[in-house]
Amino acid sequence: GYGHLQRMQRYDPAADAYQDLPALPGERHHPLMASDGQHIYVAGGYVGRFSTVTGDNFWRYDPLSDEWEILADLPGARAAGAAVFLHGRVWIVGGVGVGLDMQAYDVQSGEWESFPGAVGVPADHMQAVAFENEIWWLGGRDDQTSNEVRIWNPVTRVWRVGPSLQFRRAGFAARVVQGQIMVAGGERTELVPFQLVPSMELFASGAAGWVPGPPPPIAVHGT
Repeated sequence: GYGHLQRMQRYDPAADAYQDLPALPGERHHPLMASDGQHIYVAGGYVGRFSTVTGDNFWRYDPLSDEWEILADLPGARAAGAAVFLHGRVWIVGGVGVGLDMQAYDVQSGEWESFPGAVGVPADHMQAVAFENEIWWLGGRDDQTSNEVRIWNPVTRVWRVGPSLQFRRAGFAARVVQGQIMVAGGERTELVPFQLVPSMELFASGAAGWVPGPPPPIAVHGT
């Protein structure tokens, strides 16, 4: 967020309280984040409070050592995109910065490789998830907010059109939970006045399209 730009906390359900963890190595907002199940990766973001300068940083937090490690820089600086973990790599998808190519970091070799990004869809404030061994590019914004979906197959290395979201949205939350993609909240910035998207939608394996989920108690974006 724009406030505590280096702060990280962990929620302890037993104590019903938050615990401070080591601060990020630098101030960032709108970074790209992913986890491999053991570490947290933080890529890029805007450098400093209210800044529009994109960063090329790539950091990894290890809960066992309780420390941050500075890894090889991103091949191109970017912010406000998404990162996912798939097939032993952290994939940097979309965002604002240098080009639209995807960048994949091999966690074993520590090396980066470039792949083509999705063409014809907004990259700013989009989301991405790893679903059924593919990468799904969801929504985003440019002069209009999008409900488009693109799917990357890492074997054929080809993008294809996926099932469109029911609602146009950017800056929303997206995760895969129990075999389905869950999308909630977001914003539509081309509307006057600015509008939050107070809905949730789901896509299950093998489904023909997205279906509504229970609406969030509070409409939010930037999650």
